[in-house]
Amino acid sequence: MLNPEMASWVQLLSLLFTICIEASVVYLCSIEFSKIYMSYANVTLTLRQRAFVLSMYSSGVLCIVGLYFNSILYYNSFDIKQYITNFTLYDFALSKISIHMFTGYLIMDLSIGMRDYRSYINSLTGYVHHIVYIFVNILSLYTGLYPLYCIFMIAEIPTFILSAGSVYPRYRSDISFGITFALTRIVYFTFIIYILRQFNVIVYFAIPILFLHVYWFYRFVIRQLKTCI
Repeated sequence: MLNPEMASWVQLLSLLFTICIEASVVYLCSIEFSKIYMSYANVTLTLRQRAFVLSMYSSGVLCIVGLYFNSILYYNSFDIKQYITNFTLYDFALSKISIHMFTGYLIMDLSIGMRDYRSYINSLTGYVHHIVYIFVNILSLYTGLYPLYCIFMIAEIPTFILSAGSVYPRYRSDISFGITFALTRIVYFTFIIYILRQFNVIVYFAIPILFLHVYWFYRFVIRQLKTCI
């Protein structure tokens, strides 16, 4: 049996090893996003199109992940205890990797954006959004709440629609974006907060984000009304 001092060192080394492994995964994901962006180097794109390339790929993967974890929640009758109980090792691994991928995207989008499309990254949806979500990602892993955090990834559906429509204008659909935004980022988002209400950390972060979604949706509706007048 290890003495208390030795046990503390083993615990510290284990923590450092885990951090190194997970940081390596984030780094590898960042490199992959860099490769994706570079694959569009010889494609003629406007600044706006280029600014949404990484977002299109990241949100595309995350909305699929979100649908997967919400299907698990659905098959467990939206019972959070059952949802966690029925989680497999594969589910735990997938949820962690998805968060690392998201972090890698946020870091690379900030890095490339500061160089190539600063005007699109210098806003509430840029620096502030990305830095806040990097912190939220780390917090979800630190608290062990990442399986619950992945439920919210379904809210990336409107982001994918917006990003894909920005990179490929022929697929742009403001109506689809508006409807999915209202359904996933306001209505369903509110429902998720309700069923996770016993987790204070999640509620404290989710409610301000919900109000921000409502504000963004209000601005979207106003813009649409102005174009119709």
